Amino acid sequence: MKKVTEETTAGKSEARPSGLDDLIQQGARQIVQQAIEAELAALLERYDNVKTLDGRRTVIRNATCLSARLSRRSARSP
Repeated sequence: MKKVTEETTAGKSEARPSGLDDLIQQGARQIVQQAIEAELAALLERYDNVKTLDGRRTVIRNATCLSARLSRRSARSP
């Protein structure tokens, strides 16, 4: 990958990805995210009929709960 070098205030150079590299990385992230979403959807569909004794689904998507816990943790961190 081509790196663009910048001078920092301390005089040390810092390498950062160029605009094209950023675009490629963003596209790769989107592809991975779409693949994960598709795999999760297939898993949820596969176990859709599996229920607990009281009728609730045993396999659920719980991302909202996870993001709430992560945001609470980050709020507590100094």
